[in-house]
Amino acid sequence: MSAKGFLKWSSAVLAGVIIGHVGSILLRKAMYYVPSPPERVAAVPPHARWAGGADGGVWIACKPNGRRLWCEVYNEDGVAFEKGNFLAKFDSATPSRYSGGSIVFSELPLEREAR
Repeated sequence: MSAKGFLKWSSAVLAGVIIGHVGSILLRKAMYYVPSPPERVAAVPPHARWAGGADGGVWIACKPNGRRLWCEVYNEDGVAFEKGNFLAKFDSATPSRYSGGSIVFSELPLEREAR
């Protein structure tokens, strides 16, 4: 292979490596992208937490109510569209870590109590 041919070939290989590397970085960022919550409107309580992703979400405000949680679910505009007592579905819970006498769950589904 001539020096000119080798230079073309090595330039193409280097460009491919760079494009592949940049593509993998962008893919990893897209996979772990967590958008910031929208601005909280006045109707959403201060203790509400944002639960959402790139395609939207809801504000959820919960307070203990005996062995239940009283939760209110708000859309991005601050309109409450779900309110009631919720019960933990412990058979579907996913513990993620233990720390100083507390078990932290990464998943603890709550189910609306029958009205």
